[in-house]
Amino acid sequence: MRCCGARRGRFSTMTLKIERVITGAMPGIRLVGRLTVGDLDSLTSQIRDSGARWVDLEEVVLVDLESVEFLIACEAGSKIELRQCSAYIREWMTREAK
Repeated sequence: MRCCGARRGRFSTMTLKIERVITGAMPGIRLVGRLTVGDLDSLTSQIRDSGARWVDLEEVVLVDLESVEFLIACEAGSKIELRQCSAYIREWMTREAK
C-alpha cells in the first residue's frame, strides 16, 4: 500500500538540498530532504562561509543520530537558531541532550 503517491524506496535516494537565505540582516540556511552524517561537513562549511545565524528545518524529512548531535551542538551557546524544527527532531534532540 502506498501513501500519498510515494514510490517504494523514495527516502533511500533522497538527498539534502542546502539553500542560502537572507532575511533582513540575518543570513541563514534552509535544508530540504534528508540530513545524514555524510552531509555534515558540507553543511558546516555552508554555515561558516555564509555567516548563517539560523537553520530552517521545516522541509527536513529524516535525520540520523549524528545529525541530531550536530543540531544540538549548533544550538548550544545560541550559536545557531533552529527554525521550523519538527516535533520528532526536537524530541530526539531533547532525549539525546540529557
